[in-house]
Amino acid sequence: PSPSATVAVPPPAETTEAPSADTPSTPQPRLGLLCPDLSSEEDASAALTEGVTAHNPAQTSLGAYAQIPEAYPVRALGGLACEWSNGIPMSDKRGTVPEYVGLEYFVLPEAQAQWDQYVGTYQVVDDEQVYCTVDAPIYCTINTLVNGYWVEGVLSGLAVDPSLPDADIQSAAREVFAPAVDAVSSAVAPGALWVAPEETVPLPGSCDEMVTPTEVATALGLEQEVRSTTGGGGWSLSSAAFDTAAELPCSWILNGSDAGLGTLTWLPGGRWAAEEAMTVATHPSTPEPVELVGMAEPDSADIRCSDSDTACTIDMIVGGNWIQVTVDTSGTSQTLPPIDIRGGATTIAETVVANVSG
Repeated sequence: PSPSATVAVPPPAETTEAPSADTPSTPQPRLGLLCPDLSSEEDASAALTEGVTAHNPAQTSLGAYAQIPEAYPVRALGGLACEWSNGIPMSDKRGTVPEYVGLEYFVLPEAQAQWDQYVGTYQVVDDEQVYCTVDAPIYCTINTLVNGYWVEGVLSGLAVDPSLPDADIQSAAREVFAPAVDAVSSAVAPGALWVAPEETVPLPGSCDEMVTPTEVATALGLEQEVRSTTGGGGWSLSSAAFDTAAELPCSWILNGSDAGLGTLTWLPGGRWAAEEAMTVATHPSTPEPVELVGMAEPDSADIRCSDSDTACTIDMIVGGNWIQVTVDTSGTSQTLPPIDIRGGATTIAETVVANVSG
């Protein structure tokens, strides 16, 4: 994605003081560490090909990708989501962006079971995996289990000679990641898990309980059968965070093909996250309020559509929860009948409101 204007907001945990224990309206870090304990602008800049500053990783992601960023379920679980970068919009869900330079950390508490699934999927040895690509910009990741915390670090634009052997590049990346890994290794036991306000409406436990595939097909004017699916066979800290905090996002696919139609994602008790996200999201456009049948105050909804409405995302606050509907057929090579993307997304969102609100 090309660079776009961003809205300046303070990074969620870039402060030198721990959050007050008497402000439970939003989740707070549970491990006795904050982003400055993992790295700093100076250290990150020294490791990268250009100087960087602290950023909200959700803002960076929402400038390049419409879906709920992993930063929010990580923070909902009391983990850390940190970034030092040049601020160019980037989401690894869309692939690397050559112009983006940055260092990110995501730390997920109480992650042993989720880590075990990762280890079983990728055959990780000694609870640590470092991976690098040597194409410019040099991109490296670390995934490791430390003191019960799953730590994921992401480097884009590592300042090393790309002609070095792969092992030397991985070693250089590991040196950059080492201070954060060491800091987490000495972290205290996690504090209490944040609980959403009492007035938060309980959500159904599955995608199809919020909106059935048949309802999706009807909303999009399709005669073909639609099915819903979750996951893609792999596993990651992002998957683990969504799986723990909510459920894995589901995708709608035309039955008998790989034609994708859209997604449904949600974060229980996520009003705090949705309100923040709507101040920083810029992809595929800036949010605009949208009225939905059946939605009443204090609930609200915003819509973001691409040019010519080829993809639309509706972010809803329903009963204190963040629910996101996306309709996007741009990724499929199959010829589909004409679909009213904006109208279909709106109808699906209204169906979700009706099914959730009862």
